[in-house]
Amino acid sequence: MKLPAVAALLLAGLAAFPGQAYTPGVSLDCSGQNYCMVSISGLSYTGISWSIDSGYTDAIYPINCTNLDYCIFRCQNQPGYVQATVYVWNGQTLVGYDSKPALCSEM
Repeated sequence: MKLPAVAALLLAGLAAFPGQAYTPGVSLDCSGQNYCMVSISGLSYTGISWSIDSGYTDAIYPINCTNLDYCIFRCQNQPGYVQATVYVWNGQTLVGYDSKPALCSEM
């Protein structure tokens, strides 16, 4: 196989599996503890949804974070890191997302 064909296959494979390539215009800040905030710029959107992977923690969510630009959580007995992911929607089309680890502790 010639080099241009190999390069084309490699690029096609990378496009199929974007991995950690998050969307420009969506920036998640989880630098504090027990909350994350999202900044959205340059995107037209109608909704925000959140996913918090609690891992081995006992994370609880005192409020519904849907359509909020922040999400709060806390861990009563098993603190640690959770993985927070925010999704930005325009209707039913995903237009952006970002994901960061966040420290979950007692409040």
